[in-house]
Amino acid sequence: MKNRAKFFFFCCFCLISLSGRGEIFRGVTMGDGLSSLLVNSLYKDSKGFIWIGTDVSLDRFDGVAFKQYAFDHTDVKRRRVNVTLETKDGTLWIGNDLGLWRLNREEDRLERLLPDTI
Repeated sequence: MKNRAKFFFFCCFCLISLSGRGEIFRGVTMGDGLSSLLVNSLYKDSKGFIWIGTDVSLDRFDGVAFKQYAFDHTDVKRRRVNVTLETKDGTLWIGNDLGLWRLNREEDRLERLLPDTI
């Protein structure tokens, strides 16, 4: 009977130890590289990147670091990202008050396609 009790407690200990091995997401701040604390859109693309639309730029988070994609415009109030999505061919589209933008993955920059509010 003592061996069964020891085995039972050993199994419980192992299960409890293994269950706590998941990753913990603690959140991100501007100190981590986020361009702004105001987040308007979130999108996870087919490559696993998280795209965060803020009020000043589009940020890409790869799980470790941020990369910022700035909009070529001086009016800060119109830079706010309203929507981000990806089409079946892998093109990433971004809409804001400056118009419709597309991510040129070869040049790794945003291209403005339509200068109207989206």
